[in-house]
Formats: sequence, C-alpha cells, structure tokens
Amino acid sequence: MMASDSIDIRALMDQAGFVGPVVVPELEPTAPPRFIDWEDFWAKDRTEAEWALEDVLARGRGHSIYARHGTGKSLFTLWACIEMVKAGYVVIYADWEMGEDDLYERLSDMGYGPDTDFSRLRYLMIPDLAPLNTHEGGQQVGAMVDEVQLTWPECNVAVVIDTISRAVVGEENSNDTIQGFYRHTGIELKRRAVTWVRLDHAGHEGSHARGASAKGDDVDVVWKLTLTDDGIELKSDKRRMGWVPERVAFRIMTEPLLSYAKVDGSWPAGTHEVARLLDELRVPVDAGMRSAKTALSSAGKGRRGVVVTAAQRYRRSVLKAREETSGHTPGHTGTHLSGGVSHISGHTEQKARNHGQDTPPDTPGHTSGTGGGDLGPLFREALNPGVSDTDEPFPRGPLNGGPK
Repeated sequence: MMASDSIDIRALMDQAGFVGPVVVPELEPTAPPRFIDWEDFWAKDRTEAEWALEDVLARGRGHSIYARHGTGKSLFTLWACIEMVKAGYVVIYADWEMGEDDLYERLSDMGYGPDTDFSRLRYLMIPDLAPLNTHEGGQQVGAMVDEVQLTWPECNVAVVIDTISRAVVGEENSNDTIQGFYRHTGIELKRRAVTWVRLDHAGHEGSHARGASAKGDDVDVVWKLTLTDDGIELKSDKRRMGWVPERVAFRIMTEPLLSYAKVDGSWPAGTHEVARLLDELRVPVDAGMRSAKTALSSAGKGRRGVVVTAAQRYRRSVLKAREETSGHTPGHTGTHLSGGVSHISGHTEQKARNHGQDTPPDTPGHTSGTGGGDLGPLFREALNPGVSDTDEPFPRGPLNGGPK
C-alpha cells in the first residue's frame, strides 16, 4: 500500500464482521501542563523544615503510618489532626474504621464537646467514595480538596486515610493495587500540595506494612508506630528528606485529659516491669545484659534482650538523677539514697546502695566492686511518682520525663 493511500476503517470493520456505528469517544478538555516558574522556584525559602505536625508530618508531603492492631495509631492520628486544626489547617479525615460512638468517646476523653469549633475538621465516617485506586475515587478526593481550599483559601489542607486496605479494591498483596492508589489519588493530593497520611496495618512479623512491597514507594516518609512503657514511638523506615528525624517518642497522658507530649527518649514496652524484677533480684545496676538476663531466666522470668538492656539503662538513669540531685558523685563521699552518709567503695558501696544490707553471695547477678543492686525507695518513687519513702521529690532525668 502506498503511503498516500487512505484506509477505509468502516470497510475493514465490515470485512471483519463488526456491526453498528463507529463510536468516537468524546475526550474531556484538559488544562495544559503547568511548567515550573523558575523565578518562583529559586526564590522559595528551603532552608527551614516545614511541618504540619513537628517532627512527624511534613507539610505538603505523603506519609504512611503502620502498626500492629491495637497499638493506637488511629487515636494518635486523631490527636495529631486536632493539633493541626489548632495550628490553622483544614483536615479531611476519611475513616473506614470507627463508628460515631468510638469517635465520641475519644473526643470526650480529650476534653472536647458541643462547644468545640471543629468546622475545619472535615470528618467522613465510613465514606461513600469509589475505591481510591480508581479514577472515580481519585477525582472525588480531588474535588473534596478543591472545595475545602475554595472555602478556606488561607489554610493549608491535610488528608487522612484510615485505613488504606479498606479504601481500595483489589488484592492487598498486589503492587498494582497500591500503585493504582497513587496514580489516581496520591497524585491528585500531591498536585494540590496537600499533606496526606494513610494508615496501615503491620504485617505478620510487625517489621513492615502488610501487603505489597510498593507501599513505601509513593510516600515521602514511612513511620512504624510501636508502644512504649509510657506512650508510643515512631521510627522512620523511609525518609526522603534528611531533616526528618529517625525516631520520635510521645508520652501518653490520661489525666486530667487524654493527650500526647513529645519526649526526648522512650523505653520499650516492659522496661519498667523488668526494672522492678531486676531490683527485686538485687541485680547490680552496672551488670551487663547477659548477666541481667541470666538472673531473670534463673528466676523463671526470662525477658527479651532489648528490654533487659533498656531496663538496666533505665535503672542507671534513675540512680544518676538521684545522685546528681543529692550532690553525690559515684566513688566519692556523699548523701546516700536513703538519706545517710557513707563512704562509697568496693563492697561498702554495694552495701550502702542496698540500704545497709549485705547482698547475699548467691544473689543472681551479684558482683563485687563498684555498682549497685536494690534501689529500694528510689524505685518505688521512680515507678510510682508521688509515693516516696522520703520527703524529697524524685528527680527525673531526660529519659524519665525530666529536664535535659
């Protein structure tokens, strides 16, 4: 066939047995691509990190927060959303998990009620949205954001998807499912410079989000949320920006109201319990992890090495805080933990730290030389604030809720 010859599409269709009219689809007009304005690009101040929630949610970025069931990721995210609203954001929270009674209980525990202005917390309970890994679902989300931005043009917008597995259709273990989410919904949020978060469940091992490996490809930050003894810790599995911290810890406060407070450090769940056990077994605070773990195992109370290490570190921080407050430096004469004065050296130090009682030679983990065992009233106050055998308040260190 010559290049100048034309092709009769209708004749070819007739020959192939097709019937009916040829339908030419009508394409919706689209806006032309928007190129970068280089003057604005270079003029933008990029020296400071921009946060929607400091150290956790970066402004205009995509985030994934995953955790085991029951660790409180939705509760923490709800608190974070309210903090963003207080800071001037408009938050769209799409919730496929909770019911109204659950939400009422959580908001009430935080101290909110009918007089609270939640006009900028746009809450969708069991949303009637098309799957977010489809074109229709992405367009619906984009339209919601456009409406919010039109209503509050001066406000930044954040979107929360709780939980991603319920917001999409298809096999969770398929990369196509999560890639479809980004292609249809994630990209709409990114184009609008929205701060967005999707919540997810941890896999069976708990070391990564459940399902497809592509779940970390479309976001800028991936947080793994775990419980600690007094709150939660977020550990970043992925950070596209160097200014995002590797770990962030929060203490959960339940009195007088439910809230979270960022702290400088955290203790793995079980740390305080193991610290009590080590204290009861009179294991010296300077004993190594293996010795401490052996002592626990010998007593029929074996624990994981990471928790034993943290418990020993916690005991040392408590002891150091008391010594610094009392003016005593280890290895020098000073005020003993129970209020007396003693020369600290060798076995005398061990005896002094045990409040005048010798440590039995057969005590698991017992060692001679510097170091201490039973902390007695020190630990009763450290682990139960406000309950002390002495009148002096317990001093808290940087890893125990106190000053640096």
